[in-house]
Amino acid sequence: MINKKIKLFSCCLPVKGINRGVVIDFKRKIFHVFSNEIIDVVDEYSNKSIYTIFQDFKKSKSILKKYINYFVENEIVVISNETENFIDISTEFLKPFELDTVTLELDRNAAEYLIPLNEQLDLLGISCLKVILKRNNIEILQKLLVLISNSKIQTITLFVEHETDIETDIDVIKNGQPRINEIIYYNVENSSRDISLDLPNIYYENGTIQEIFFKKINSAENFVLEHEYYIESLNFNSIYNRSIFIDAEGNIKRYLDDKKIYGNVLKGKIEEIIKNQDFTNFWKITKDQIKTCKDCEFRYVCPDGRIPEKSTEIKQYIHQTKCNYDPYKNVWN
Repeated sequence: MINKKIKLFSCCLPVKGINRGVVIDFKRKIFHVFSNEIIDVVDEYSNKSIYTIFQDFKKSKSILKKYINYFVENEIVVISNETENFIDISTEFLKPFELDTVTLELDRNAAEYLIPLNEQLDLLGISCLKVILKRNNIEILQKLLVLISNSKIQTITLFVEHETDIETDIDVIKNGQPRINEIIYYNVENSSRDISLDLPNIYYENGTIQEIFFKKINSAENFVLEHEYYIESLNFNSIYNRSIFIDAEGNIKRYLDDKKIYGNVLKGKIEEIIKNQDFTNFWKITKDQIKTCKDCEFRYVCPDGRIPEKSTEIKQYIHQTKCNYDPYKNVWN
């Protein structure tokens, strides 16, 4: 075996942080923690023989043997004379359409723009629709769902402002709409339903819609251990890339609470509006450009919803609030 070459499986990818690194196994959806020195060895000696590694690290043979055994036992690496047959997966992120996600804010005022919006959705290639439903606007939601019944939208997520007994109406709507894959009730104070029950894809949140959308991660369970998500994170902001927000007046923004308006559904085409450089630049803000995030070993699998803001003082992006994970101490706050 010592003359054979070693290489990471294509589903196992290393990431270095400021203090330590991880190898993420996207097939098993787990991660393994290592020192950055071990991550460096894995990178530098990929496709090289085990003999070469041992020759270069003669004083650390016993330690290296321990790690190599661990890699093999956990199927992190392949050991073969023909590692070139194990092809690396491209890190280029490609999608056929310009937009993936549209978030709509629905109240009675939104009725005016639903028809012109629907005419544009399929042309844009939207696959995910997120709907923020304000109080007492079930009829507007029903109208929207009728309009998009023949669209290419694959998934619909509802963010419903909670009110007494609204669950009954939403349940009826959901039963007739298989594309509704998730319902989040917000501003929840009291419910006639036992919200302690583990209801599939139905969640109750006490917080505001802003607290939900800009939510920080709370634990490692929040990480998205998906290979496509990792690749998108390498190239773009994985939360806001290829997404827009449309408020109840039809105004087009980059995200919820964005102070800048880039156009309106009633007055222009979305496909033209999103060519604005502010949009494309915002989509391209990766975790590698954000203070603290750039030092985190989990930055490419982290679904942090906080808005990155440009800092003129340090010439990089920052978040106004601290993350619940500290990459400098490797602990959860």
